[in-house]
Amino acid sequence: MQKYILAIDQSTSASKVMLFNIKKLEWDSELTGLFGLHPSIFPEIRFSDEIFGYTEPSLICGESIAVGGLMGDSHAALFGQNCFVRGLAKATYGTGSSVMMNIGREFMEAPGGLVTSVGYSRAGMVDYVFEGNIHSAGDTIKWLQEGLKLISDPAECEELALSLEGNGGVYLVPASTGLGAPYWDSKARASITGMGRDTTRAHVARAALESIAYQIKDLVDLMETGEGIRMTELRVDGGPAMNDFLMQFQSDILQRKLIRANIEEVSALGSVLMSGLAAGLWGSLDEITALRQYDRIFEPEMDKGVLKTLYSGWKNAVSRTRENY
Repeated sequence: MQKYILAIDQSTSASKVMLFNIKKLEWDSELTGLFGLHPSIFPEIRFSDEIFGYTEPSLICGESIAVGGLMGDSHAALFGQNCFVRGLAKATYGTGSSVMMNIGREFMEAPGGLVTSVGYSRAGMVDYVFEGNIHSAGDTIKWLQEGLKLISDPAECEELALSLEGNGGVYLVPASTGLGAPYWDSKARASITGMGRDTTRAHVARAALESIAYQIKDLVDLMETGEGIRMTELRVDGGPAMNDFLMQFQSDILQRKLIRANIEEVSALGSVLMSGLAAGLWGSLDEITALRQYDRIFEPEMDKGVLKTLYSGWKNAVSRTRENY
C-alpha cells in the first residue's frame, strides 16, 4: 500500500488538524486515540525542505521534476518574508489578515486569544510562531464598495482618508461576521461610532482603513506579552498592503518599522525558496536573505500622545460593540 507523505507545517494537514503534537513533532497518540485511531494510519511527516517525490516524466517534457517546498499558505508567506529570526513578524492583508511572529525554536504557550503554531520546518528543525487571524481586512473595503456604495474602487478609500486631517472621532469596528483574534467573539456585529452632523463618507472610509491597523495592533500587543518577546519589525504583503495610507498608519500605531514586499503573493515565493533549499539550489538561509527585495519602508511619524488617544478610542469602540447584545 502506498504511504502518503505530508509536510510538517502544511496548514491544511499536520500541524493544523488538531491531532498533531507540535512539541514532539509527531501524531499524538492520546488525541488520535480519542477517535479510535492509531498514529500509524496517518501520513508520514517530513520537513518542508525534503524531496517528497518526482513528477511522472510523461507530464513535463519527459523530465522527472523533484517536488519539495510543501508549505501552508501563511507559513509560506512567513518564509517568503524571510522571518528567520526571533521577533521578526509578517502580516498578510487579504480578505482577513494573518499575523505571525517568529518566537524561535523552543515551544512557548501563546497568550490567551492567540495560538502557538509551527512557523516553518527545515534542516530537521522547526521555528515556532505566535499566530493570530482577524476576520475582516480587505473585506471591509469591499463592503464599502459593494455593500454601502461609498466608494467606486478600493483606491478611492485612500484618497478619501488623505482628504482629512484626522478621523474626527469616528471608529468602524468591522465585526459583520464576529470578531476574530484576540477577542473570538462570534456574537459581535459591526458598528460605526462617534458620528456627528459633520461626519462624511471620507470619515467612514478612513475609519475602515484604520480599523485594519487597530486589529493588527491588538494582536501584536498580545504577542509581546508572551515571554518578553518584542516584535522588531513587521513585514507586510497582500492587496490592501498596497495602500500607503494604511501602511503608514500601521507603522505609526505599532511604533515599528514596516517593510512592504515588492510582490503581493509572497506565499508562492516562500514555497519556491523552500523548494530551492530542497533541490540544493541554495545551501543556507543566508543565501536566501541575500536575494530579498522590498518595495518600501515605512517608519513611525505620528506623535505618541495622539496615537495613545486614537487607540484608546478604538478599544472603547470595540467595548461598545460587544456590549450591544
